[in-house]
Amino acid sequence: MEKSVEHYLEGLDAADEQETSDERQASSEAGKDAKTFEVDKLAALREKKEKSEEILDKMEKSGQKEVALTDPDCRQMMNHGRVESCYNMQAAVDSKNHLIVNYLVTNEASDLNQLNGVAISAKETLGVERIDAFGDKGYFDFLQIKRCVDSGVTPYVAVKHSGNGGSLVSPEFRADRFRYDKGVDEYVCPVGQRLYFFYSTRRDGMDRHVYKCDRHVCLSCQFFMNKCTSNKEGRVIWRWVHEDVVDDMRKRMKSHPEVMVERKKIVEHTFGTLKRAFGASYLLLRGVKKVSGEVGLLLLSYNLRRALNILGVEALIGALVKR
Repeated sequence: MEKSVEHYLEGLDAADEQETSDERQASSEAGKDAKTFEVDKLAALREKKEKSEEILDKMEKSGQKEVALTDPDCRQMMNHGRVESCYNMQAAVDSKNHLIVNYLVTNEASDLNQLNGVAISAKETLGVERIDAFGDKGYFDFLQIKRCVDSGVTPYVAVKHSGNGGSLVSPEFRADRFRYDKGVDEYVCPVGQRLYFFYSTRRDGMDRHVYKCDRHVCLSCQFFMNKCTSNKEGRVIWRWVHEDVVDDMRKRMKSHPEVMVERKKIVEHTFGTLKRAFGASYLLLRGVKKVSGEVGLLLLSYNLRRALNILGVEALIGALVKR
């Protein structure tokens, strides 16, 4: 905007300098109109620049990284391969009748912090002591998994693999391929070498233990600087102090690989029905509160149609009358 303002000012100054007194007298009305248009455009640009500076000042004070002028609550997110101004909707769907038990509308682009809140709310809505919660790898977060377990929710979340050793790590040397020996508090690498407890640290709100292989053993390994690690000091593995709950979940996922297929049938089918059959491919309202209400009415109509298909009209009316 500043460059555009400078450009217009320079253009107007140049035009003034080139104009002679005779040219001013002989100037046409069209020329006057053109110059007036440029001046008006310059004034509009300056006004827009001032408004933008006010917005930027507010963003700097609040720490906000982005703002949508048409809807300040929404955020830019990836949507079908494109970056768009969106909201993120979470839904808990029961596996028996495919009814939507609970939902949440948020402007957080990531799903990482959503699992625990939605799952616990679904458990409370159903009025049960325990439930199983299925989620894709977008929900894989150590703290969220621990909170679920502590709250009576058994998580089945696709594991997000981490190299935990540098850019050279190949699949057979990922951190999850290292076996933890709980009895001696050591890790065993895929070729049988041991990683010993090195020190404790805290990172991203998590207390961690760091394990390291003997440097000379690592340097003599045929996979050093090849497939295992790019760390000149040898391979390092970190372990969260509560990683037992994540290890248990990994075992559940290996024992029940079918849950991810079931998750798609339950949740993805529901979202597809809302977008296709109900024509709700986009939202009409603005602001997270109004959007949440719009989504709630949409999901209520979905549940009513599901109930009609399951019970029939008479049974549904009878159930509503009894309540």
